[in-house]
Amino acid sequence: PQRWTLGRHRPYPLPTPIEDDQVWRLLDFVDRRPSSADRALSRAARRLAIVLMYTAGLRRGEVARLRMEDVDAETGVLRIWGSKFHKSRSVPLSPSATRGVREYLGVRAALVPRNAHKTMLLCSCAAHGYSDEGLSNAIHNVMHRSGIWANAPRVPRVHDFRHAFAVAA
Repeated sequence: PQRWTLGRHRPYPLPTPIEDDQVWRLLDFVDRRPSSADRALSRAARRLAIVLMYTAGLRRGEVARLRMEDVDAETGVLRIWGSKFHKSRSVPLSPSATRGVREYLGVRAALVPRNAHKTMLLCSCAAHGYSDEGLSNAIHNVMHRSGIWANAPRVPRVHDFRHAFAVAA
């Protein structure tokens, strides 16, 4: 067989380390961004996505596919359905991540009509949830605009939050 027909031509990029203080600065940047009432839900969703990926080690697709019924805000447990290799699991959240989920649900309840509560957890407007790519682009955009990695060789990928969780665990 020809070499170009086999596998990947270049190695996978190594993860870029993400430190605790960088995540705190990123969350602070998201919180400080001026937003109108119609953008408040989008800002809160981005913040929660970062928190869930960093503190629970969720993949971006798992976060994007979370539905309202997958979240138990009282006990702080998320139910992940059909993830990689079609496996499902329950993910316990830290107390601070559980508080973040509750805060997001408060913002969401104020901005999303009650009849839409059996929809996607993270949404930028009342009608639609984020796609995998849409959520990834939104978070990557925030990471670029924050300027935290301005002097770094490259801005971390969204998946590097999962790597940071694994290293810390």
